[in-house]
Amino acid sequence: MDSTSGAPEEEWGKGGMTYQLQAQLRTVNGKQTKRLREQGLLPGVVYGKNIENKNIQLAQSEFIKIFRDAGYSTLIELSIQGTEPLTVLVSDVAYDRVSNLPMHVDFHRIDMREKLHTRIPLHFAGEARAVKEGGGILVKVMDQVDIECLPKDLVSSLEVPLGKLEKIGGTIRVSDLQLPAGIRILTKGEEVIAAVEAPREEVIPPAAEAAPKEPEVIKKGVQKEAELEQEEKQKA
Repeated sequence: MDSTSGAPEEEWGKGGMTYQLQAQLRTVNGKQTKRLREQGLLPGVVYGKNIENKNIQLAQSEFIKIFRDAGYSTLIELSIQGTEPLTVLVSDVAYDRVSNLPMHVDFHRIDMREKLHTRIPLHFAGEARAVKEGGGILVKVMDQVDIECLPKDLVSSLEVPLGKLEKIGGTIRVSDLQLPAGIRILTKGEEVIAAVEAPREEVIPPAAEAAPKEPEVIKKGVQKEAELEQEEKQKA
C-alpha cells in the first residue's frame, strides 16, 4: 500500500494546522491483524458522529512520523483509498509492551461546524528568574489542559511563560494563560500549572555517638575474677 504524508498546512486559522495521511479499508480483524503488522501496516478504526465506523490500515512508519508532531491535539486529513479526506484527531493509540511500537490507532472524525472538547499540551517557555537567580526549584504540576473550541481554532499547544516566576513561592495558574481567539479553557482557573519552591536544605545526619562505656556490672565481675585468681595463687 502506498501511503504518503504531507507537510503541515496552515489552513485552520491562527496556529492551527493539519497533516495528511492515506489509508485503505481493512478486511482482516482480530488475530489476523498480526500479519498486517509484519508487513509494516498499522490497523485502525475511524469513528464519529453521523458516520459508519470504518476499519482501516495505514503505513506504521508514516503514522509514527506524523503522530510524533501532531500528537492528540492536531487535525489530520485522512484519505481512505483516495476518497475525500476526513478531518480527524487521534483519540487513542495502543502500544506493544515489548517493542513500544503502535499496534492499533483510533481516529475520531471531526465535524468542522461543531465545537470539540479535547486536551492540549502545555509548552513551558523561557526561564524562571526565581530558579536562575534565587536558587529555587521549579515544580511543574500539570502538562496539559482541557479546552473547548471549533476545529478551525484548535492549536497544538498553549505556552506557559516561566519568566513570570520572579520570586520563590510564585505560581502560574490556569487563569494566567494567554488564550488564542476561539479557545475556552475547561480546566479550573485556580489550578496551579507551575510553582517555584524554596531550595531544600540538606539534612546532615548527627555524628555517631561515642561508644557506650562498659557496663559497671561487667567491670565488677572482671574485678571479682581477678581477686579470686589472686587468692588461688596465694593458697598455692
